[in-house]
Amino acid sequence: MSTTIKGPDGTAHQSVSCRGKVQRCWEKAAELCPSGYEVSDGSSGVRVVPAIQGSYIKGPIVVQTYDMLIKCKAGS
Repeated sequence: MSTTIKGPDGTAHQSVSCRGKVQRCWEKAAELCPSGYEVSDGSSGVRVVPAIQGSYIKGPIVVQTYDMLIKCKAGS
């Protein structure tokens, strides 16, 4: 998931969030910025979410999350 927001320098940045593996964020950033990007900020953490199988909630699971604030390089 990504959203365009105003970055710390006042220009357009992308807020990229992903779950599971940080590589997913890197891949999303590369899609959004084919000419490259700079990471302005980043964080990671865990979230507890319900484990759903079919129509049943099986109980909570812990999911690793990553968030990056990136600025696309010129030409992206």
